[in-house]
Amino acid sequence: MKKLLLYIALGLAGVATTTVVIIAATGGFGVNGNDGGNNDIATKYKIYFMVEAVEYADIETAGNELIALPTSPTKPDYVFDGWFFDNGERLTGTYYLNTALTENVVVNARLWRRILRLQRIDEHYAPICRCKPNSNRK
Repeated sequence: MKKLLLYIALGLAGVATTTVVIIAATGGFGVNGNDGGNNDIATKYKIYFMVEAVEYADIETAGNELIALPTSPTKPDYVFDGWFFDNGERLTGTYYLNTALTENVVVNARLWRRILRLQRIDEHYAPICRCKPNSNRK
């Protein structure tokens, strides 16, 4: 629905003059150039943060802004590597800085399993920490 502005002016000295001005808005007044309805406020969508298929947190945003990511999840013997989309792209706080959200989004935590190994150095053993991707194998 287009926005219309109607202006009516009455003249002075008892002479009634009527001026009608109709201005039709054809875009640029709403969000992202959308002039339909009352779109002065951007639609917000949710970003769901999942850890091992369980919702860890969610935030609401319309995009086009910095995003405050939730605190990093912790799990014994695992190292948190970040939040990732299904296609492997990493979500950062600036990912949606210049992009509007158009739907709800799901990102997953990438956890790497910490493996502790011992390395022989002279007569002593020293721990070596290496990490590998989280897998369902035990």
